[in-house]
Amino acid sequence: MAKNAASLTKNEAKNCGANLKYLIDCVFPSGTIPSKRYIPNETIPGLNISLSTLGNARRGAYVSEDTANKIATAFSFYHIGGSVGKITLEDLLMEPDNFQKRFPKDEFKTIKEKEKVTKLPLFTNKVYRGYYMLPNSSYKAYMAYFWFFFDDKGKYSAAMLRGISDFNDVNSPFRNIKFEDINAIKDSFHNCADTYMRKKSTSSIHLYLAEDKNIRCSPNCIQINFHTEGTSIRHSTMYWNIDIVARSNQSSYAGGSALMVDTNEGARGKDICAFKFGLECEETIKEEKPLNNTAPQVIAELMPKTRNGILLIDNADDANWYRFITEKAFRDNTPNAFGSIDPYDFIMKLANLENRYTSKYEELNDLVKQLDGIINPDKKSE
Repeated sequence: MAKNAASLTKNEAKNCGANLKYLIDCVFPSGTIPSKRYIPNETIPGLNISLSTLGNARRGAYVSEDTANKIATAFSFYHIGGSVGKITLEDLLMEPDNFQKRFPKDEFKTIKEKEKVTKLPLFTNKVYRGYYMLPNSSYKAYMAYFWFFFDDKGKYSAAMLRGISDFNDVNSPFRNIKFEDINAIKDSFHNCADTYMRKKSTSSIHLYLAEDKNIRCSPNCIQINFHTEGTSIRHSTMYWNIDIVARSNQSSYAGGSALMVDTNEGARGKDICAFKFGLECEETIKEEKPLNNTAPQVIAELMPKTRNGILLIDNADDANWYRFITEKAFRDNTPNAFGSIDPYDFIMKLANLENRYTSKYEELNDLVKQLDGIINPDKKSE
């Protein structure tokens, strides 16, 4: 099968087209996508492709693997039945008869016009693992535990244990205990704080808290204004994108993206900092091991997109993160990523690359000198 941005084979594209038609028929009551009102990433949340690209895929014409992946991920949000789980790229390329048996029509939710429902119980009273990058650590991601509560009095609260380099440092008590509220988390942190401060590997850990008055929920976003306690208070605001969940009317939440903004207050430094925060819900994702925070692929996923200098956390980004955390990869802290590579062959390739680079550099340097002689004929050569 083709890899990355390469096109699918003729037969794969044909199967993809037939299965896409079936998915559209399952999800849209009319059996068609409203082309006049089609907006990438909105009409089908997470499907950030143009109408012409979608049309090509539906006809079984040119389809790249990347496009097919996006289609599989986007329509996975509407699959609610059975034990199969999400739709994968391999599923989408199956023979249509087998695909329809694997994903019966009655296991899909339909898109209802202009309907947007936020089911906050999908997010509350759960524990999440979080991953993020900061300027002082470009080679590995920091990690966090995040709790979001809703009590029987109708009040929200949240807590976030940030600055974790290794989850093993804090699993006892923070993963081994099911906390009922932020006060219990606060008590546990106070019991551990002195120990954390004495060790270099845990000295960056801080507990951020937010009460009901600091939390705002809408169908698109959950905004949480966090603060630390103590004499040197830090402030951080979380903008949690839940738009795709509301649009696709999901019945569970595995994880998604948020934007975090740290102020320059407290013992943090002089910079106001904004960064992407990747979330995964432990209860839903059912992964014992966290992501490997030194894996280049994980770090790349945590790099936010920018457009014209503007940092973006959109539904396409949310869908990509969801796909990434559900791939069951990059969760080993000692990955054998290079186990099948011949060291001698690898070194020789590096040496050849260096030789080609040196040769090309000398060639371009001579060209620059020639051009300089043409532009400045009176200039004496050194």
